[in-house]
Amino acid sequence: MAIIVEGIDNSGKSTLARLIAKRLGLLLVESEGPPKYPGEMNARVERYFSMPGPLLFVRHPCVSQVIYGKLRGEEDSISADLVREFYNQQHLFIYCDPLGRGLEGHVVKDEHDSPAHLKAIEDKYSNLLAMYRDWAINRAHMFYRIGDSMDRVVKACSTVA
Repeated sequence: MAIIVEGIDNSGKSTLARLIAKRLGLLLVESEGPPKYPGEMNARVERYFSMPGPLLFVRHPCVSQVIYGKLRGEEDSISADLVREFYNQQHLFIYCDPLGRGLEGHVVKDEHDSPAHLKAIEDKYSNLLAMYRDWAINRAHMFYRIGDSMDRVVKACSTVA
């Protein structure tokens, strides 16, 4: 089991995840971005499955790729069997919601935030946010918004880490 911190760009995921990982001694696995070549997402998920824990992911492809892949037209880049296996592992899901923050102040990661990708996110922001919120309603165990108590989230995570 791992802790998965998810949410749209600029929703506080990385800041929250770094604090949780530091306080609980978890290995932090940052997002590696979009697929690098055909089949890479499946290989990435299988690599993640084989990593020893305890782990904390800032995004996991079985969540974020399924959502962002729709934006990029890559809906089938992860095997449905791997996604099913991922959800069967009973991870703890934390959803970070931006509450109207938008993309202003978003930290751009040059290695995978290309200008075209950022433009697509900006153009489809409301659709992406709706998809994430729908995922969260069905899957998330905890909700976090910038300004909420991070200590509350760390304490809740400590019971499962």
